[in-house]
Amino acid sequence: MTVEESALVLDVESRERLAATASILTGGEVLRLGRLAVEEVERYVAGLPLRYEVLPDQLDRLA
Repeated sequence: MTVEESALVLDVESRERLAATASILTGGEVLRLGRLAVEEVERYVAGLPLRYEVLPDQLDRLA
């Protein structure tokens, strides 16, 4: 998977649209998050423990 393709795995709802000038889009944050997501998927597929797994008992604090 390429870096460009990695941005496609981010889960964003249509009602969460950001302004084109939002710092998350212009500061490389989307690519960083895309890379993290790809790494987690690769770990999952390889049967390795996830680095950023969210457990059910954490949902009330994190979601």
